[in-house]
Amino acid sequence: MTRYGFSLSRLCLVAKRDIMENWKKNLYNCLTLYAILASALVFTMLRLHGVYEKIPNGFWVCMALVAFGGWAVVLSNVMEPMATKAKRIAFLMVPATNLEKYLWRLIYVTVGFVVSFTVALLATDLTYLLLNSIFGWEEYRSLTAMAFGTSLISFENQSGMSDGSWLLTVWSFVITLWGYSFFVLGGTFWRRRAFVKTVGCILLAFLLLLTAMQWVPLSAEHSFYEWVHTVMADEGKATIAVSLLTAVFFLFTVLNLWLGYRLFRRSQIVGFKRSKL
Repeated sequence: MTRYGFSLSRLCLVAKRDIMENWKKNLYNCLTLYAILASALVFTMLRLHGVYEKIPNGFWVCMALVAFGGWAVVLSNVMEPMATKAKRIAFLMVPATNLEKYLWRLIYVTVGFVVSFTVALLATDLTYLLLNSIFGWEEYRSLTAMAFGTSLISFENQSGMSDGSWLLTVWSFVITLWGYSFFVLGGTFWRRRAFVKTVGCILLAFLLLLTAMQWVPLSAEHSFYEWVHTVMADEGKATIAVSLLTAVFFLFTVLNLWLGYRLFRRSQIVGFKRSKL
């Protein structure tokens, strides 16, 4: 019964089991995010030497680094239940299909991190309110409202612009998903220290690409950039080019997730030798 089809009840069963077993770890991750954000807030505000006219830009930079960097680390741990033999046995013996288990792990590391980060940001917001009421720095403004409000305003501005600007926003979003899909793929390929190994592979590929570009003839390089400039100068051609690139990289993202699923389907209780690295 668990080999074919998709069952929402079985997916909920896997989710309930995973959440109940990892509630301490989830709480620890949330407290870690809160500690980093609160420390960044206090440190950046102390750097202003008593001038508290606005939230320092350094806090927003730190918040962005924590959000994107933390999400990459969490995605690299997508197959954390497969890290040891005992966990692997328990996870593979759950009465659910491989697709349901893999889908839940994707939901767990994506939506779960968003929830944890939001809770940590709300706790940081309460800390800021407390410090503001004690020291009377300035009129209180919610950090969470400013963070999400800025994102919504940017989204609304982009949606009201031309098709080119809207496509560039979608292109940036798809490129981000494509980059993070490598961390999911690395998390299914390596069971231990997946984040470090994935970052190392990405940096190695980037260095190889830069080295390969040095061998491109100068005339060909100029002609390529001239061609790109010509295409982007024409609004119609630029829209078509960005649309095609967005579709291609979206397919690459789906391919990375599919490869991760294929690797998970090949998982065994004993595991491969690479899991011991």
